[in-house]
Amino acid sequence: MEEYYVYMHLDPLSKETRYIGKGKGNRAYDFVNRYGYHKNWIKSLSNKGLEPEVDFVTKNLTDKNAKLLEKSEIKKAKELGLRLTNGTIGGEGGNTSLNLEKHPRSKVVICINDGREFKDAHSASSYYQIDVKNIRRSCKSIHSIAEKGLKFIFKREPKKSKTKNYVRKRVIDSDGNIYKNATEAVRLLEIEYSHFNNHLRGLSGQQAVVVNGKLRTFWLEGENPKPIPDLFDWRGKKKILCLNNNKIYESARAAAKDLNICYKHISTVCRGKRPHTYGYIFEYYIN
Repeated sequence: MEEYYVYMHLDPLSKETRYIGKGKGNRAYDFVNRYGYHKNWIKSLSNKGLEPEVDFVTKNLTDKNAKLLEKSEIKKAKELGLRLTNGTIGGEGGNTSLNLEKHPRSKVVICINDGREFKDAHSASSYYQIDVKNIRRSCKSIHSIAEKGLKFIFKREPKKSKTKNYVRKRVIDSDGNIYKNATEAVRLLEIEYSHFNNHLRGLSGQQAVVVNGKLRTFWLEGENPKPIPDLFDWRGKKKILCLNNNKIYESARAAAKDLNICYKHISTVCRGKRPHTYGYIFEYYIN
């Protein structure tokens, strides 16, 4: 029967076409049973005391022809750049909000009462005809009932493991020793792991590691060997000899603390950049 038509909802202020649909009977003037973006637009007009204006494209159509014409008119309107509130390209009929593409951050909603699963809260809102805010509130609290005695929860997606499968590589030092991994090297040599790890990864300028009073370099299997740096170019903890009292200190800071002077000046004396500091003469101690 030729009882269908294609209609438009116009903005009452700008007269711009905002929605194109098909229907029969009083469907064109029904502003309540709407879904998705179209429902939100009608609600925004209602808050201003307005409602859409209705205009008809064609009347007296069969269901099939109405669907075809609806799709054609929606396509033309979108090509003209009109801001349609249609969620789909038309031709589906019914609650087209269920056919909307799922937002990448939207969560799947499950109704505890009947076990139905929805792709998002809006789909559940359209199906049960209740406020979407109440559905979200119910999902966030297991003690909250949305409306009509219904309870909802977010479906928990299995978390993807962020753990990477690290392949432990063997460690080689400048003496030719090979260790199963960095942990074994630290344990056998009895050295501090943080300094050793910084040297191994090339961080903090740690060019070498002191092992039993001797400089050593370490690298992972497959990497280029690291040369032993010159003592004066090496950035690390070095023993200091004070020529005034022939006392050996574990570091420049230790000497500075004992003699109550600046440790930076001690380093410059050791590097030959100044003859003394506060009358003290220092040099790097080498076994």
